[in-house]
Formats: sequence, C-alpha cells, structure tokens
Amino acid sequence: MIDSSFLIRTLQRPPLTGAHALLFGLAAVAAPTLIHGAVVGNGVALAFIVYVPSVVLAAVFMRSWHAALLAFACAAAGDWFFLEQHDQVTFSASDLVGVPVFLFSSALILLVVRAVKSLLHVAFSPNAAPSKVIFSEEKGHAWAHWHGDRPSLPLGPHDEVADMMEDYIAQVELGNRLTGQKRKSRRAQR
Repeated sequence: MIDSSFLIRTLQRPPLTGAHALLFGLAAVAAPTLIHGAVVGNGVALAFIVYVPSVVLAAVFMRSWHAALLAFACAAAGDWFFLEQHDQVTFSASDLVGVPVFLFSSALILLVVRAVKSLLHVAFSPNAAPSKVIFSEEKGHAWAHWHGDRPSLPLGPHDEVADMMEDYIAQVELGNRLTGQKRKSRRAQR
C-alpha cells in the first residue's frame, strides 16, 4: 500500500526543469525501448504499452509541456523501433491506429495528473485555507466547508464529530488554565 503522504508530497513537488528534465526524458524513452527490444524484439505486440509508465512518471515529475514532448518522443521511438520494417519509414495500419491511440491515451494521462495536482494544490496549499471554517451536517454526517474553490471535507458521523469538538474545546480550555493564559473568545471579539 502506498503511503498517501508520500503521494501528496510527490504530486506537490515542483516539476523537473533544465538538465534534470532532459535526463529524465531521455531515460523515460530509452528504458522502455531497451526493455521492449530485449524481451519482445520487433513487432506490434507491445510497441506502445511499454511507454505508458514513462508518460505517467513524466506527468507527475515534469511540466505538462515537457511530458507532452516526452509522449511524442515515446510514440516516435515505438513506431520507429517496433513498427517500421527494416528501418524504413512506412505507413501501415499499426501506424495509423497505434500512434494516435497512444497519443490520445497519453493526453488523458497528462490531463488527469494535472487535475489531481490542481486539486491537491487547492486542498492542501497553506495559502488556500481561509481563516473561517463553516461546519454543516448532512444526512447524519458532519462536513467542513471553506469559501472559494477548496473542496468540502467530510469529517465523519455527526455525533462522533460533535463529541470530538467538545473534547477539543475542553483541551484548549484546560491548556489555557494550566499555562495561566487568558484567551479571548472569538465571539467576544466580534
């Protein structure tokens, strides 16, 4: 099982740029090409499927346009090394179907990863959290809402959440009494 905090940190990290992006791109095209050539040899069986992990990793670690260029490079490598006959450029049914399907699939991968990254940015960015949280109850479950584009967050069954909130308030009050600090109520400030 993948640790979700690792996945969140990975998707939130800045994209590779410059030489790192170039090296990643070269490795992401070369590795599947070498693996496919060693295992399958020439043929259409796995001409493009071996490049899908490279496109997914590129979508996660690179800028979108770098990942798109990598997808085109993978399509070209798969076509050249595994579909062309005797290193001559030909246009077969495999070319006319395989390349567009691979590129379309790659575009979908890039769009999904970009959407997930955007969602994570909106949901977990420190700047995205406004100061006010609005709590609500729907069908017996408590929810936290924020103004703006940040998605609502389910908190759990209403009764359990209410008990946890009461416990939290009691802990804050106890902590204030023990440290001798007087904390103004937010309601009193309004």
